[in-house]
Amino acid sequence: MVKVARKLIAACFLIPCAIAFGQTPISGTVNSYYSVTGVSCSANEVTVSSVAGLSVGDKVIIMQMTGVQMDQSNTASFGLVTDYQYAGNYEVLTIDAISGTTIHFQYQILRDYDPATGVVQLIRMPVYTNASVVAQITCPAWNGSTGGVIAIECSGTLTLSSSGPVIVADGLGFQGSTVVQNNATGCGSNWPNYYYPNTAAGRGAPKGQGIAAFIANKEGGKGPQATGGGGGNDHNAGGGGGAQYGAGGNGGVRECPPTAGGFCPGGVSTGNHPGIGGYSVSSLIDNTDNRIFLGGAGGAGHDNNTNAGCEAIQSKGGNGGGIIIIRANTFDFGANQDVSAIGTKPPLAACDGSGGGGAGGIMLLDVTTFVNPKRLFTNGAKGGDNYAGASCAAGSPTCMGPGGGGGGGVLWFKGTPAIGGSDLADVTGGLKGDQNNAGCGGGTATAGGAGVILNNLVITESSTSPNACALPVELDYFHGKQVKEKIELTWFSALEINCDRYEVQRAAEEGAFATVAEVKSSGSKSSYDITDSDPAEGMNLYRLKQIDLDGRFTYSDQVAVNYAPGQSLLKSIYPNPLESGTELTFILFNREAGDISFRVMDILGKPVCIEEKYFESGKAVHVLQRTCWPEGVYFVTVSAAGQTVSSRIIVAK
Repeated sequence: MVKVARKLIAACFLIPCAIAFGQTPISGTVNSYYSVTGVSCSANEVTVSSVAGLSVGDKVIIMQMTGVQMDQSNTASFGLVTDYQYAGNYEVLTIDAISGTTIHFQYQILRDYDPATGVVQLIRMPVYTNASVVAQITCPAWNGSTGGVIAIECSGTLTLSSSGPVIVADGLGFQGSTVVQNNATGCGSNWPNYYYPNTAAGRGAPKGQGIAAFIANKEGGKGPQATGGGGGNDHNAGGGGGAQYGAGGNGGVRECPPTAGGFCPGGVSTGNHPGIGGYSVSSLIDNTDNRIFLGGAGGAGHDNNTNAGCEAIQSKGGNGGGIIIIRANTFDFGANQDVSAIGTKPPLAACDGSGGGGAGGIMLLDVTTFVNPKRLFTNGAKGGDNYAGASCAAGSPTCMGPGGGGGGGVLWFKGTPAIGGSDLADVTGGLKGDQNNAGCGGGTATAGGAGVILNNLVITESSTSPNACALPVELDYFHGKQVKEKIELTWFSALEINCDRYEVQRAAEEGAFATVAEVKSSGSKSSYDITDSDPAEGMNLYRLKQIDLDGRFTYSDQVAVNYAPGQSLLKSIYPNPLESGTELTFILFNREAGDISFRVMDILGKPVCIEEKYFESGKAVHVLQRTCWPEGVYFVTVSAAGQTVSSRIIVAK
């Protein structure tokens, strides 16, 4: 075999596979869930907490649930995401081998995951030919490690045969935190901080769960927890709503009723710092970033009361909606069925602040044909309502803070189906909570932001041969470039054992590969070069098929070369491979005077360097000095006067 050394880029997706024939009846919990403790892109495998219920050939989904970095300052920026890192990444993979608690995949992991910075789970998804949902399908609620996701795949038809809500992930996303009774005495002051410890003396109710981990001694208070709503501050302010695509609504202040009594000393309210709604993640939910998230939980309302009858009606925040993934050729709704991943409304609160509503979840509908489409819901929940209660302060009216509404979620379709209108597709934000007491002003809480209906869904599922992403480099390479009216291809092998020959294969950007040349192996460390005298105009993709003496073979990484006849631009790039931190030099053919742009992108298409420079006519040389990029494969494009030339470089250790 030829020893191929490459650099690896991480990303993992999985969907389990239990193939059934005919009409398979399904109900209850159809998925199983596994905590991922390690991800190795170079080995194309993950380690999990347990492999019980997993088999070779199963499809699985790998998904990073949390792991963002957020602002921690005691300012209005608290909870604002500063780095999303890998949160929201997901993909589908097929299990190729299982050894102990290590799972190896048939195709290459494509995206990045890091259990050290956030929570990653693996979800087994059954695959059927045709399936009938005969009773409600649901999943375990998110427990901080696993759950919150329903995933089903059918190569034929998925039929909803049961009545009512049939596939349900309502309130199974991020969870509202358990209420902690804050400061039972000394209620006469406003507490303004964006965070407090979640303790009895903390002065701030617990924040709702979101895509950022809780910070020690900052679990309570009005600042949002990224997509989780902030908790209402002392005294009796309402909690903020959770967020998803739509932002969470803000909680309401504690107001002074006309007959204030002891509730508003001097007629001044002491609850002016309600929970702030969670931050939207709309910037990452699109066909470019393609990330998905559980609905954020609402923050709790401030709770201090010990009066009989009040504590049974608590101020907990609402739960966020879960994630539903349906892949089917045909999706038949039957009659009057619902599919929903909505946020949940908090309990009615008495004597204390109310919790914020949970945000809606997300629904991915990778479906070709819909039959009898009915109701699809990912709407946010209404914020918690508030009422006086007979046991509160001798019947004096109380105007405690209501909760903010939860943000609306996402319905994401493969195509553009004729499904719309609030009766069929609801992604609205939740309404603000109400003060249901005579004499109160209704509260200052706000509704959650609207969600979105998207089209052109593409669920990432790898079909790339293992180790085809950026692996640790040993300076083996495969390069291509245009030279006048031809394309020159060169490669170098560090070691050849039992190698018979190489086939050089070419394809158009969307076409199939065909062999254009064949080269016998030298049998030892060697360099090779061939010329393609008849490339197609535009982008040409090349790969090497290395064939052993026994007939076994492997493929190299692909090289992309843009061929523009009569318009040669880039003569050479060197060194290639290069060491991180060294200069990268571009040599250009003679040209007219004008601007030339240089762009370097990583294997995921993210720019790492963009420069533009004016050159006088003639031969041009440009040097990039800022090349401190991680090891791996990068794509370089040079553009001038409407012409673009692409090449590939390798950054080594």
